Amino acid sequence: MPDKQFSMPVVPFSLHDTEGKPWTFFKPAHLDYLMDQVKEEQFEKDGFLPYWADNWPTSQFLFEYLSSSSRSMFGIIGEIGCGLGIISTLLARRGQKVIALDVSPDACRFAAAQGRFYNCDIRAVCCDWRHGSFKPSFDFIVGSDILYEERWKKAVVSFLSQSLKPGGISYIADPCRKYWDDFKHELTGNNLSWQTAASGLVNEGKTKVEILQIGKS
Repeated sequence: MPDKQFSMPVVPFSLHDTEGKPWTFFKPAHLDYLMDQVKEEQFEKDGFLPYWADNWPTSQFLFEYLSSSSRSMFGIIGEIGCGLGIISTLLARRGQKVIALDVSPDACRFAAAQGRFYNCDIRAVCCDWRHGSFKPSFDFIVGSDILYEERWKKAVVSFLSQSLKPGGISYIADPCRKYWDDFKHELTGNNLSWQTAASGLVNEGKTKVEILQIGKS
């Protein structure tokens, strides 16, 4: 168990790509401990909780979608709200240049460590990408389950509009939370267009997940 590499005790879990190949990833072994470590001022300031530390079904769905060999991606790829770094690792393992962004230092350390486990390089940047100044620098932007609160709608749209290069593409996956349709509406009028790239059921058929392919003109 590569606990030292991840700076805390971890447990493995497996995902399968579209070719049926198993991938091993790691997540913190003690989620309750991480919850207890959240400082009161952190939560009061931004409602911070360590959501990054779990393996969410939406990320699995996006992992499977992007693992298809028919999805050609190039240039610089950014993952916003990278969490455990599952998507970043998949893309970096393919030789892509990946920058993983998350507000949590622990999440960034995990994403970088997942990459090292697969002998690939992930540049993990700890920052609040909602309020940062990013020039149009990404050819692709990916994200999964990052619209879990209403305040994230405009933040994600603003980041895509600001940070995608002209002609760039983004894949955003969501379990169709109540803000999802509003998010689609927000995309209109920001030089962004969208179409549904894929949809399916996860969580033993209880949850519908949708992936949007978002383009910037």
